[in-house]
Amino acid sequence: VELRYEFINRIAEAVSKKDPNAGVTTLCYSGGGSYPKAKLHPSVAIQICLSLQAYYHPGIYARHHALYKEWVQKEIKNRPLMVYTYMLSPHSEATHIYRYNKFFPFLYPWKTAEYVKEFARDGIRGWFCEINLQQHILECYLSTRITYDGSVNTDKLIEDYFRNYYGKA
Repeated sequence: VELRYEFINRIAEAVSKKDPNAGVTTLCYSGGGSYPKAKLHPSVAIQICLSLQAYYHPGIYARHHALYKEWVQKEIKNRPLMVYTYMLSPHSEATHIYRYNKFFPFLYPWKTAEYVKEFARDGIRGWFCEINLQQHILECYLSTRITYDGSVNTDKLIEDYFRNYYGKA
């Protein structure tokens, strides 16, 4: 991990010499993205990768949330922090990892809204979502609306979505 951030710092330093207004962004994965011991170059931005679809697993949630909060507490005032969210479960694991196509799709719009509202409150500057639209368009819709307006009433959005999407069904 430390070598990676040292390498990123060297790149940022070289870029800054050529253009003082330029910056470098790097991904911070939960598996190998612990907070570095070395001080980061001022022009480095961080995009924290989080598996929102794993919120129901207490160990994964605890690890991801702790990593996220550490970055926010230590760096939100020093550099742009962004998040890269995965909303793929269970389709992705079923079809790509375990190679079967029998799974029960589930929705987690309320949890998604909770997390994305936290990002907005914390001052996160950007959001990217890797999603299976066939399974989780509602979560993507909510996230997009919240990133546009962090004060939006998500319960009303979810209610409107179901009423408009499914009608009287």
